[in-house]
Amino acid sequence: MQEVGSSGSDILPFMRAGTATSPKSTRLFWMGDQLVTYDHYDGLHSALIGLMNGGVSGFTMGHSDIGGYTSVELPKPSPIQYVRDRELLYRWIEMSTFSDCIMRSHPSNLPLVDFQIYSDSDAVTFMAKFTQIHVRLAAYKRDLMVEASTKGTPFTRPLLLAFPDCDKCRAVND
Repeated sequence: MQEVGSSGSDILPFMRAGTATSPKSTRLFWMGDQLVTYDHYDGLHSALIGLMNGGVSGFTMGHSDIGGYTSVELPKPSPIQYVRDRELLYRWIEMSTFSDCIMRSHPSNLPLVDFQIYSDSDAVTFMAKFTQIHVRLAAYKRDLMVEASTKGTPFTRPLLLAFPDCDKCRAVND
């Protein structure tokens, strides 16, 4: 703690598990080690579901590893292959830019197999573009973070919470 100052304000702890009282102990929640897939069970889709569900459950600020983490490459002819490709990484970068309060990449558990942000110059350029967008959104995101910490309003909000007067949203719930 002494290395970063006495207040500890330079430290950003994050957790992926907890109880109903955990939000008072941490600033940020992490969705865990998703598969390098798009699916809603444990992939990109599940990370977004986790952000929204966590937000309305009191875990107001969260993020996921950009690109997922868990990869599986079994010897062929096994049909079980979870290897991150360029397209998945790009979609996760886009999602994190607009839905996460922070952007944090991860090389995965198989960094030599999975496509990486640094795999080629196009990927570096793509990440740089969305990092710049994230930076341009800083004031807006900061306001959402202050609101999350003072009012308990989630940073990433389900549409029904963000637009409670929307007729189409109400029709779904009727």
